[in-house]
Amino acid sequence: MQTAQPSSDISLADLAARISALAGGDADRRQDGLDLLAVAAGLKPLCLIGRGTGDPGWGTIWNAPVVTGAIWEPEGDLPAWYLAATARRRSTYRVTYLCNGPATQKAAEALCRLSRVSAEAEAALLGYPLCCVAHHHRQVLRAEKEIATRATRLASGDEPRRVRLVETGALSVPCPPIRPAPCTSINMCDACARSDESPAALLSNRYRALAAAAGYEVP
Repeated sequence: MQTAQPSSDISLADLAARISALAGGDADRRQDGLDLLAVAAGLKPLCLIGRGTGDPGWGTIWNAPVVTGAIWEPEGDLPAWYLAATARRRSTYRVTYLCNGPATQKAAEALCRLSRVSAEAEAALLGYPLCCVAHHHRQVLRAEKEIATRATRLASGDEPRRVRLVETGALSVPCPPIRPAPCTSINMCDACARSDESPAALLSNRYRALAAAAGYEVP
């Protein structure tokens, strides 16, 4: 895996200190910061910033490719009208992908241009276990299918209204349970959550060890 750091002369400890200063005491930002440190250490190709928390300015300390683009959503069996509506909504929401090099940048940009992405492609770039990403995709798709069904029922044959209900985000369903692997942004699948030797658990240990080695306080 290609490794990139903000500059050729900065150590992981120095980077950790800069990240820590930007993240402050916010737990979500500190996790984002640890994900960025993991990219610098070669544990993953890129990290995703901006899902649920603002960007505190990671690009100011990251001298490697930065991609601003659409959030990746899972591919699946969804109605064409629903896919079109969510694509329009998705086009207005931008997140940041901090990459380890040009090859990863090109791959991230390619996924941002797609309407939907596979679990395999997302897992490869985020450096997450495929089993966990596939599990998360199934959770999201179940919720999306419920929203599509509710929109159809509420619209009662009014096609423009059905589309507006989805495109504006007017409908929501309860969030599926999230089981984060400690020190990571991984939402564990059932098998990983049950085992201390699972792929997610092993990555959790590596992230924790990285934080300890770099002097970074984990969230």
